[in-house]
Amino acid sequence: MILAYNKAGGRELTGLTKRRQEERALFLTPVPEQVKTGWQQEDGGWRFYFRDGSGKHVVNAWYHDEDKWYWFDGAGMMVHDTWYRYNGDWYYLGTDGAMVKGLQTSGGKWYYLDDDGRMATEPVVLTPDQDGALQHPGLRQ
Repeated sequence: MILAYNKAGGRELTGLTKRRQEERALFLTPVPEQVKTGWQQEDGGWRFYFRDGSGKHVVNAWYHDEDKWYWFDGAGMMVHDTWYRYNGDWYYLGTDGAMVKGLQTSGGKWYYLDDDGRMATEPVVLTPDQDGALQHPGLRQ
């Protein structure tokens, strides 16, 4: 990218590339913008840009990437290290932003998050098997 002086208006123009033709005339042509895709670190956090070339990122939605679920807030920033309430259920988003599942400690307390990441709010019965490992329907192995 170059900056060029516009003799007519005296303003600098950006996003132009210089090219010369045989007559040695100078032409300025627009440079196509690079479209962001995938994970991008911006504004002190992380955003995920769709890979469809639209340049749009995930906003106020869950996004599934490489077998993990992530929540993005209204500014499109990945939420992490916190509890998040969605549609009446509580989810815990870990340090890496991924939804946590299974047994989890937070603030010195134990929580059970099911296979969909929802915090259990009803009593959960855990029973040991013959090896002493805790068993519960839906408990991740």
